Amino acid sequence: GLRELTLSNSLENIGTYAFANCTSLDKIRLPANVTTVDYYAFYGCKNLHEISLNENLNKIGASAFKACHALKEITIPMSVTDFAGSALDSCTNLKSITIGGPIPLRCSNFAKHSPVESITLRGNLANVQLSDLKTLTTVRLTDYCDAIDKYAFYSCFGLKEIYFGNIKSIGYNAFGYCTSLTSADLSKVEEIGNQAF
Repeated sequence: GLRELTLSNSLENIGTYAFANCTSLDKIRLPANVTTVDYYAFYGCKNLHEISLNENLNKIGASAFKACHALKEITIPMSVTDFAGSALDSCTNLKSITIGGPIPLRCSNFAKHSPVESITLRGNLANVQLSDLKTLTTVRLTDYCDAIDKYAFYSCFGLKEIYFGNIKSIGYNAFGYCTSLTSADLSKVEEIGNQAF
């Protein structure tokens, strides 16, 4: 089966199901002009362990990388403003995600059934609940991330460490039922919502 891809530098869109179930594909590097990875584009590429996404990318569709079982980490470029949370569902070895940028992302059902342990948020997530990430232990909030929305980490029972960076506000119940969290440096936070912890 298809193991290696060389894509045209003029390519702008990777369409729906374009490489779905290419089970031998083990790495991809998107050319600089790609702006969209459509839904299910790389679905079921179970040996895909390395994904290099370009900085001009602005949309990642639903289930785009779903069931990419060999994938252990991924960095979503800051340029992405349209991200379907299901894009990383059922990636059974995915441990680390870096995501976010200057424009807040809106998505739901973030990385369901993926054993994510660490997330670095470089920007705000609007109305995103990460409660499905029961294996999450570490969160780093950096760059453009200055607010944590309501219920953002609600019921993330395994969450132990949070690096708050530039956080100014924490929403209602943002860390409710995060029972493994033992300390938090809130010295820069200006607003803390009801039942935040």
